[in-house]
Amino acid sequence: MQATTQINRQGRGCGYEPDAPPEVRVTPWQPPLSKLGYRHERPKICAGYTTRLPEVQEAARAHGWAERGELSVFIGGEKANENLLAYIDILDVEVKALKIWSLTPIEQGGGRDAKG
Repeated sequence: MQATTQINRQGRGCGYEPDAPPEVRVTPWQPPLSKLGYRHERPKICAGYTTRLPEVQEAARAHGWAERGELSVFIGGEKANENLLAYIDILDVEVKALKIWSLTPIEQGGGRDAKG
């Protein structure tokens, strides 16, 4: 981070920095857009910041445990709360959408290259 100026990080939508001044165009990483791909509002914050939030890390770990039928082990035998279950569901849907997108040929709006 020391090699990048604060204004540069703000322009990339870094969530660790205060909002960029109004004259700075904020352009965080943008997902690929396609008929079958990304359909949501474009990000305002860098994906690197959001994926490192503790809640996101916990949901990602819980998702793996849930896939193996061991969610109760992950949460220490407690009952899963509604938030955690919702996060697991959201991640599950997005992972499945990514798999479909990656298997769909580019000419049909997906991301699979016919050469690969």
